[in-house]
Amino acid sequence: SPSTSTMTTHQPQQQQKSSSPSSSLLRPVDSTVIDCLVQVLKDQRPSARLLACSVLTNLFCNSIPSSHPSSSSSSSSSSSPASSSSSSSPSLDELSSLPLYDTIKTKIIPALVKLIGTSTSLWEESLRLPMDGAGTVLCRAIERSETLQTIALEADAITHLCHLWKHLITLPINIQLVAEQSSTLSAIASLTFNLESARRQLVTHNNILHSVVAALASSHDILRLAATQVLRSMTRSARHLRTTLVDAGATQPILALLSNPNETTDVLCAASAAVCNLVLGFSAVKQQIVDSNGIDLLSRLTRPSQPGALRVNGVWAIKNLLYQSDHDIKRAVMTKISFSTIMGFLDDPCQDVQEQAVSLVRNLVFQYSVSVVSEDQVHTLIDRLAGLMRTSQHRPETLKHVLYIISNLAAGPTERVRQSLVMRDSILHHVCALLEHSDPQLRLAAVWCAHNLGWSEDKDDENETTMDTEVDVEGEVDVDGDGEVEVMEETSSSFSSYAAAAAGRISRLREAGVVNKIAALAHDPDLDVRKCSKACLSLFEKSSSSSTPLSSSSSSSAVATGSNSIFIQNYINRITGGDEEMHSD
Repeated sequence: SPSTSTMTTHQPQQQQKSSSPSSSLLRPVDSTVIDCLVQVLKDQRPSARLLACSVLTNLFCNSIPSSHPSSSSSSSSSSSPASSSSSSSPSLDELSSLPLYDTIKTKIIPALVKLIGTSTSLWEESLRLPMDGAGTVLCRAIERSETLQTIALEADAITHLCHLWKHLITLPINIQLVAEQSSTLSAIASLTFNLESARRQLVTHNNILHSVVAALASSHDILRLAATQVLRSMTRSARHLRTTLVDAGATQPILALLSNPNETTDVLCAASAAVCNLVLGFSAVKQQIVDSNGIDLLSRLTRPSQPGALRVNGVWAIKNLLYQSDHDIKRAVMTKISFSTIMGFLDDPCQDVQEQAVSLVRNLVFQYSVSVVSEDQVHTLIDRLAGLMRTSQHRPETLKHVLYIISNLAAGPTERVRQSLVMRDSILHHVCALLEHSDPQLRLAAVWCAHNLGWSEDKDDENETTMDTEVDVEGEVDVDGDGEVEVMEETSSSFSSYAAAAAGRISRLREAGVVNKIAALAHDPDLDVRKCSKACLSLFEKSSSSSTPLSSSSSSSAVATGSNSIFIQNYINRITGGDEEMHSD
């Protein structure tokens, strides 16, 4: 609780006293003891080998610095798709420097996988004795290292764990059995979280996901949590979002967890993280979630009374839901979540919520219409932009989202919005400064802002009133991405008014120093920035007659090559979160 953590923080002496007994356990163990335990791995008795593996694994885990909590101890915070289960784990260099790392890598993991694949007598013996099963020990050994997960996968751990799981669900239920079942699923979740090859192996086992989905209805919290973690890991794959999870019928049971008012926070975090990926644009169940009151369930997670991890996941999921969504879905979201509530997300005390909220707004105003976001609401948002840019100076990812909000608004349906943006000195000042930022992604986003602020409607004849443009738009899985914006219709009695308005806006950009800085970017070391800035300058030069946005076949393809490739990669690996995470981030 907050009060408890405050007491601990302000009483370091008491904390030191309480931790001193356990600190002796973290002292280096004599190498002779390690050698003796390793020799036990050759014992003919499986139970003895398992105990030796358990002791060595515990010694290894205890040797990891406390600044790197395990995924199990930080499940609430790590369940966000933006971070992986090992996001707070030590690096490979840190792990490989630990005395027991090579022992875990070369001896313990192979021994554990072999034990998991032995006869059922060991499984049942581990249930009768006061000892952890092989699945439990393997989960502890690999949960903090993708390298160790890969080693376990290469030792055929998925196959053995699936066989173990299928056997365990046939045994009479008891508390120790539930613990072993949950640890077996947790080991599967650890293996499949980052490794697509592990996911492919898992789905080759008939009905394995159906039995995992069935475990979501367990009366035991730890088993529901472990089952949810497996499904969350599977949602990080675009392939399985489209097929396997649909066939397993995972959507409704996951939503049922979110609708349970008595559900634990850990389970809700894992379930909401899974939903973040389930609502992605390519997911076959996205519409199903919308039709099943999913928006209302997600909106409940964003309430101020909810823990920060749940608010992050709730806002993240809504952001992914909005990514390149049609107006019907956007209107449905705005019906359940008011515009003022969304603006409130930007002021959330949790910085992660703020970052997801900025990205949510970016997706909301992508290809927006006044039926979704009114012009008054847009101007309210514009009033916030300069402040957002100022407070996001040390958060490049958030700052990039703010720039693309400006870009999307400038590509929107009304000239008044473009005029309002270009008349804000503070906004132009920030855009101008970011054209010289060290991060090429921020320079690129700033060029897009200038481009969309400078373009005007173009017409081949008097009857045409629409034009296409492309702007960089992101929706995550833990995920970066691009999208095409079709500029919506705005009628005018004379095309000359469009050209005059564009010329006036470009004049403002020139006065603010934006045009000169974009000219300097024509020689930028980043290819995307270079091509986009040249196209932007070409647009400005044509402003005296007509102004056209970048076409999908011109230099905008370079933007798609750079940013969209990142988007696709993150979409698959994270999502999510995602990075989409997944995500993914």
